Amino acid sequence: MKKILTFLMIVMALFAFISCDNGNGGNPGTDNTDPDKVAATFSDCTTVVNSTEGITLSDGNWTVTAFETEDEGWSSSMIIKATVKDGVNTFISGTETIKMDYAIMLKDDPEALEALEGLSDDEKTKMMEEMQGEKPEGAKVEWDGLKIIMTMSIEKEDLDDMAEEMDLSKLPPDAVVKSNADNTKYVIIIEYEDDKEEIYISKD
Repeated sequence: MKKILTFLMIVMALFAFISCDNGNGGNPGTDNTDPDKVAATFSDCTTVVNSTEGITLSDGNWTVTAFETEDEGWSSSMIIKATVKDGVNTFISGTETIKMDYAIMLKDDPEALEALEGLSDDEKTKMMEEMQGEKPEGAKVEWDGLKIIMTMSIEKEDLDDMAEEMDLSKLPPDAVVKSNADNTKYVIIIEYEDDKEEIYISKD
């Protein structure tokens, strides 16, 4: 099986903005982009689930918080609101936050790194837009030196594709899956050679 978050990560190449619709996506809740803080709220998930059997969510409203981190100064977090009916998961709205540290990502390209260091925050953003097109309306961009944080809503079309990609009934056999006592919370951890995925699912 492909990585659960592969669909979203493919469209997030270096310097790339994804398109969004801030009016339709909405904010699905607290934008907690710290995996440790989110993990702490799932400390009651101690029951081991057989990953080969997958997960079937009960009918109702759910929140999916997903993280992917890599060694090369890049991470992504998503918060998605979903509804479940008769085993069908529908993603209703979502936001995504991307963090990139160009001091790490451009360490092998000193000329590009030096050029970036000499720019103001507005000039850095303008350079990115010149390379990849204007950032989506409503997208929030913040710079901290050579670190950038981009927060944006996720379009319905992308949410539909992600709901199909994130098939909880077909989890990788080496995934670590745990639930709480009443199966209203799940934790899924998948580790690869160069990155890790963490998915936290809770019933609203």
